[in-house]
Amino acid sequence: MLICYELFKRSKKFRELLTDEFPQFIEYTIVGGKPTENQRETSTKYKTHLYKRYTIIFYTNNRRSNSASITATVLPPPENFANQLRTTSLKFIEEWNEAYGSLYKKLSLGYNYIKNVLHFKFPEMRNQNLIRQQEEEERSVRILYLIDNRNKCN
Repeated sequence: MLICYELFKRSKKFRELLTDEFPQFIEYTIVGGKPTENQRETSTKYKTHLYKRYTIIFYTNNRRSNSASITATVLPPPENFANQLRTTSLKFIEEWNEAYGSLYKKLSLGYNYIKNVLHFKFPEMRNQNLIRQQEEEERSVRILYLIDNRNKCN
């Protein structure tokens, strides 16, 4: 996932290739791929999980250009690595959408699909960064105020 992140930032061709196959990328990193027969037999999660099929339809200039279907299953085990993959994927997709969403329509459609249809919660890195910056600015103002008070007392 980290390799995809770096390549996506640096290569226009990689961005084009990934956005062309973005439904599959979502399926394999966030939703989960199709489980094998062995996984279905050994895991109770696969037995009790309802398989849902979603269809993403991409429109370009008010014309249907492409559609893809995603089967909602779970990611392969171990569960902690699957959750880590999902979390980093959501984080990176959010960053990519902020930076390139206006340039790549399929990316913004996929982001909205994940957020509104699949109901995954994004980490909202932008808001967290703004809050962190504000806290740092407040700390620096307090430190400067304390330094000024010490200098006045001396």
